[in-house]
Amino acid sequence: MIVETTTGPVRGAQGVFKGIPYATAKRFEAPIPPKPWTEVRDALEPGPAAPQPPSRLEHALGPMPLPQSEDCLSLNVFTPSTAGSRPVLVWIHGGGFSSGSGGQVWYTGTRLAREADAVVVTLNYRLGVLGFLSAEGIPPNLGIADQLAALEWVRDNTAAFGGNPAEITLGGQSAGAQSTLALWSSPRAHGLIKRIALQSAPLGMRPSTTDEAAVAAGRFAEALAGEDIRTAPVERVLAAQLAVPGKPGSIQPPFQLVADDDLVAADLIEAAPRGPALISWTREELRAFVPDAPREAIETANGFFTSES
Repeated sequence: MIVETTTGPVRGAQGVFKGIPYATAKRFEAPIPPKPWTEVRDALEPGPAAPQPPSRLEHALGPMPLPQSEDCLSLNVFTPSTAGSRPVLVWIHGGGFSSGSGGQVWYTGTRLAREADAVVVTLNYRLGVLGFLSAEGIPPNLGIADQLAALEWVRDNTAAFGGNPAEITLGGQSAGAQSTLALWSSPRAHGLIKRIALQSAPLGMRPSTTDEAAVAAGRFAEALAGEDIRTAPVERVLAAQLAVPGKPGSIQPPFQLVADDDLVAADLIEAAPRGPALISWTREELRAFVPDAPREAIETANGFFTSES
């Protein structure tokens, strides 16, 4: 099964196309379109995950099984048929802005695409310091810029996979939900998204201010001990990232959304335009943070969310 995209032909299998480059980016630079190709490119395996340390949620989600690379800006498409014009779901993975990949096996969209008769797209974006450092000469929210580039790719290419570019739902879980709300609230994404789906969105965690981001950047520079952040080995970058503490008494990561009044508003809810939104949470949310939580506590937490919704 071969589909012609705006950058070149890709070969999938049984309606699944994996590891398609949607952009490329040098370290700490904005994403740009990938170099076009003319030969058919196999799209049979997911692309590498963004560089990341072991997740603090590894006990609940398991380790990252995919290879990692800074050349990670790829996406995966699942479609029942390349003919027709179906609604599209673009899904952004969670992981505290520091871990995860759209290529992980539990994001496989084959069944959802078939049963919903929709095109499902999952994606990778830059994480941690490499995606969310804000410092002199480095634009903030590069991970969100990656997601925006993926949305633009979907707009331009989804019709070739049987999707309708006017019927795009953007959704995500946890950090992916927060990213979804940021893009929904950003003028730069207007016209790209018809509706949103937020799962386990940390809506009480506001974006960092520029001053807070500068403090985190300073601590990262100290941890890197004078090495050039643009050329230091990625292993050293990740080690220095781990040395930067989060906000005391909070699960807020040190490298996350930064309010820049461009891609990310200071108040995501206040900036959000009116429109259709589905809001949900994962069934055993508490276990990700309290692995040995008793069943009674899980049920109580679920009851609280149900009563508050």
